[in-house]
Amino acid sequence: MTRLLLILLALVVSVSTALARVVDGVAAVVDGQVITRSDVDDLVGTRGPQEGVPGARDRGADALDSLIEKALVEKEAARLGVSVTDEDVENSLGEIRKRNNLDDKGFRSALASQGLDYDVYVRELRAQILRVKLAGLVLRPRIRTDEEAIKEYYLKHVSDFCEPPKVRLGHLQAADRQAAEGARARLAAGEAPDAVAKDLPGSKGYQDMGLLDVGSLSEAVRAAIQGVGPGGVAPVVELDGVCHLFLVAEEKKGGALRYEDLPDDAKQVVKNRFFDEQEQDLYRGWIDALKQKAKIERPGS
Repeated sequence: MTRLLLILLALVVSVSTALARVVDGVAAVVDGQVITRSDVDDLVGTRGPQEGVPGARDRGADALDSLIEKALVEKEAARLGVSVTDEDVENSLGEIRKRNNLDDKGFRSALASQGLDYDVYVRELRAQILRVKLAGLVLRPRIRTDEEAIKEYYLKHVSDFCEPPKVRLGHLQAADRQAAEGARARLAAGEAPDAVAKDLPGSKGYQDMGLLDVGSLSEAVRAAIQGVGPGGVAPVVELDGVCHLFLVAEEKKGGALRYEDLPDDAKQVVKNRFFDEQEQDLYRGWIDALKQKAKIERPGS
């Protein structure tokens, strides 16, 4: 369930430097647990209203929703006896430091440079780990993993997994159009590209460009190779004063394979996306169900 980390809210934390916090009102009450405006302001990265700043209201609403969700998750975790150990937190911190190639001192410094307090970061990380643990416990039994469900998902989303058309091109360049047209005629007559390249003014030799997505080619190159089959030579393409010749060595038509015929790596892509979407839907449904059962008050709403 580690992919659930990708669907949870990002860790965006701003900390007040004052030792004493001024509570400026109640933002929400979740089953008796108070969430203050200060809590919201700390999470959104500011204190008080941001008049005239686009999106400020949305950021505040998102922060409040996140804090309500956190309160619900913590209550549910307590009910089910799920907790996060110091070892859990340290293991996660170790993975984050390793991913960013930082030691502990460098990691703390990186947080500070972004205005993030280390202790609060750790506290929020602990909350994220709790969410992942609890969601894994609750949601894992509901996730379908059978091949039939995966095949059904693939068929419904087959257009998302279609292979783009590909072409393998060979390339020669010439200093001027006359030389390029002469080389094109020799290639069309069957002469070897390497031999033609040796006699071509401005040539840098024959280059096999490999198998390329047709969509990644420039419009001029796509137009030139249009209708040129394998073994054919495209018309001369002049770009920035340099003449180019493209040989079509191989073509692969785009389209979708049957699920059974997909290579293993492509099947894994389908499975990962299937599981990810299930997790997201189940997680949001679970949180919505917790909200329905809870007593949530938002003064002033």
